[in-house]
Amino acid sequence: LAVMVHFSTGVTISGQVAQEIVPILIRARWLFDSKRGVMIEGRDILVRGGTIETIGENLVAPRGTRIIDLRCCAVLPGFVDAHTHLLMEHAGDQDPGQLGVNMIAREGDVLRALRGADRARSYLEAGFTTVRDLGNAGLIADVALKHAIKEGSLPGPRLYVSGPGLAPVSGQMNGLDFRHRELAAEDYRIIRGADDARQAVRENVTFGADLIKVYANASPNPTYLSVEELRAIVEEAHLLNVRVTAHATTDLAIQRALAAGVDSIEHGRGASNASLALMAKQVVYLVPTEWDE
Repeated sequence: LAVMVHFSTGVTISGQVAQEIVPILIRARWLFDSKRGVMIEGRDILVRGGTIETIGENLVAPRGTRIIDLRCCAVLPGFVDAHTHLLMEHAGDQDPGQLGVNMIAREGDVLRALRGADRARSYLEAGFTTVRDLGNAGLIADVALKHAIKEGSLPGPRLYVSGPGLAPVSGQMNGLDFRHRELAAEDYRIIRGADDARQAVRENVTFGADLIKVYANASPNPTYLSVEELRAIVEEAHLLNVRVTAHATTDLAIQRALAAGVDSIEHGRGASNASLALMAKQVVYLVPTEWDE
């Protein structure tokens, strides 16, 4: 039996969040060493203030320590999901345009955030202790969810969020009537030139984004951000010590994102061997996703 152990260290007192100071000692039958890829027998894990302080054999419990006996179990590190959308649920029977209109006009940010909180809890219960959430979260609602989890108001994994994805006209919301094209701006930050691209980065970072998500191409819409816009985004983000990841589902989109200097590629569908080789040379990470369009 493998057990994921999550340490919830925040307790609420009179509306303030206080840090739990009681040490926790976990006695495990087996502990998975992820660096070496092996199980180690008979290890204890001392946790203080939400941080693993010591791992060893037959550790002496400090005074007042809470002891968790897992000598019947194997203890694993928490999982990491590098690409999620906690505030969006795609049942699979809607195209992005239909889904986007439903989320914006019928759900709204508040209901999406509440449903996102439930999804965050389910991720944690499944063993995911860190999640990278990449847009489709309304207007910075992912930042609000991150703060609520961090302060202990909600159970959930540690979140790294992008805020609204930086995209060409209409984002991924295909089929919009021209008169209602601004609906897309409720879920994407629509980019109109290199200067606007820089401003968009400043906005997202100022209001709490941990990274920048760009749409090198905006499938299923046929549009691309220009290389000039992508370079402006990367330059401004790196100036602010923030990384940039690019949605790219064609080889051309991947090549343009690499030319702009992004730090990682999302999906990567259609990548050529030459593009993959260039990614390796530039140390650009791939978060792969396969689906049928």
